[in-house]
Order: sequence, then C-alpha cells, then structure tokens
Amino acid sequence: MRHYLAHLDATIRHSGLDAKDRAAARQEDPQGLGFACGERLDDPTPTQRR
Repeated sequence: MRHYLAHLDATIRHSGLDAKDRAAARQEDPQGLGFACGERLDDPTPTQRR
C-alpha cells in the first residue's frame, strides 16, 4: 500500500494540476465515481452548469 501511495503522490506532484486539484486528487473516492467537473470536496457550492 505504501508503494502505491508513493507512486500516486509522485504522479500528482508531476502533473499540471493546480494546488486545489492536487488536493482533490489525493482524496478518497470510495465509490469510484470521481468528482463532477467543477465540484471539489472543499468547495461547498458546486459550479452551476449551463
């Protein structure tokens, strides 16, 4: 498990993501559904869709 998390952290560090997206990438997603575009766990107000 530690090896997987180290690999995940390295991948996130070398990605072109901004700080908020890097934080979201490391958060658990137990259902495996991912996050909707524009929505983050640290943002209580989801982005309105057009």
